[in-house]
This record gives sequence, C-alpha cells and structure tokens, in this order.
Amino acid sequence: MDDDKLMLEAVKRVKARVAFRNHFVSYVSVNALLIVIYLITGAGYFWPIWPIVGWGFGLFMHFLSAYGILCTKTMEEEVMQEYKKLKGDFSSGINSDYYMKEKAPNEN
Repeated sequence: MDDDKLMLEAVKRVKARVAFRNHFVSYVSVNALLIVIYLITGAGYFWPIWPIVGWGFGLFMHFLSAYGILCTKTMEEEVMQEYKKLKGDFSSGINSDYYMKEKAPNEN
C-alpha cells in the first residue's frame, strides 16, 4: 500500500474509534439518567436493565467493529483476494493443489 492509502486507512480507523468513544459516553450518560429516573420514581422492578442490556449489545458490537476485532480485512484487501482467485493466481495463501485437482477434470 502506498502512503496515501495508508493515511486514508489510518484516518478511517481513528474516526471509527472516536465514534465509538462518543457512543460510549452517550450510553453511560443516558443509562445513568434512566437509573436516576428509576430511583426518583420509587424503585421497584429494575426496568432500566432492558435498555442497558439492549443498547449494551449494540455498543459491544460497535466496539468490536471500531477496534478491528470483527473484521480484520479492509474491503480493498477482500476485493484483491477475490480478484486473484478469479484470475487463477493462487499465491495468496490459498491451497492451489485443491483448486487444481478440482479444475483438471473440467478442462478435458
């Protein structure tokens, strides 16, 4: 990758992490407010658990995405890998023997 592409990828990753941090601050603030409302209205059944758990799942998925745990490849890398497969370039770590055995009977 050249420097321009690396810089664009770095900016994209930093933006994703900043967006996650903003999401986290919103999550904590809103859920703290819901807990205060719960306490003011007389407690009882702890209903704030539902938005905490539901939104928490979304926040967790956002974390995995922002820090590269969900997907480690960029779209460009996946496209290049698929292109190489279609072109027949098996030097990208794909087991070429498997594909060549599958391909041989069809060529006759």
